[in-house]
Amino acid sequence: MKKDEPPLNFPKTLEEFEYAFNEKGQLRHTKTGEPFVFNYREDLHRWNQKRYEALGEVILQ
Repeated sequence: MKKDEPPLNFPKTLEEFEYAFNEKGQLRHTKTGEPFVFNYREDLHRWNQKRYEALGEVILQ
């Protein structure tokens, strides 16, 4: 972990990520309906990448 980087602890389920697939098979945020946002935390590319990978692992389960 880099200095000033948040911990790399991510949700373990789609529900915990607050995402779900809609009727068209699109991944959407459950509260906003928006598509997945890679740059969830500005200026934290490594953290965003790890979050993306964690979400991918959840989807593949």
